[in-house]
Amino acid sequence: MVKNLNYQKIFFVILPILLIVYLAILRGPKEGALFGFSIGLLLDIFNPHFLGLGALIKCFIGFFVGNFKETLFLESIFSKVVILFLAVFTNDLFYILISSGFGFQRTFEVLWYGSLLSGLYTCFWGFFLFVFPKKISIRLT
Repeated sequence: MVKNLNYQKIFFVILPILLIVYLAILRGPKEGALFGFSIGLLLDIFNPHFLGLGALIKCFIGFFVGNFKETLFLESIFSKVVILFLAVFTNDLFYILISSGFGFQRTFEVLWYGSLLSGLYTCFWGFFLFVFPKKISIRLT
């Protein structure tokens, strides 16, 4: 049994990023940014010290992933998984940098031990979300 599995990180970081990327790829930059902002603001309620930071980061992630939908070849599962990994890594990087006051002392250590593993974990579940979109029917209309 895994003792260090952080369920808060799964439900408050990984799952929202997965949904933002999925929605932005399906719907585009406007809906991705709007959904990213709203879910980021909803999650920021639990950390009022940095209220708005998660909303801003997730809004940018939704917008840029939606823009990449038009320019990249996102019919491939591999490219979607890479975009998902970069979204998780970008979210963690900017959140750590801004919340620490751009202190680089422990930033790369935290990214290496935390973000890399959570990015791989998210890519694992994102692979199934992108492979079986009809089986996981999320109605967005």
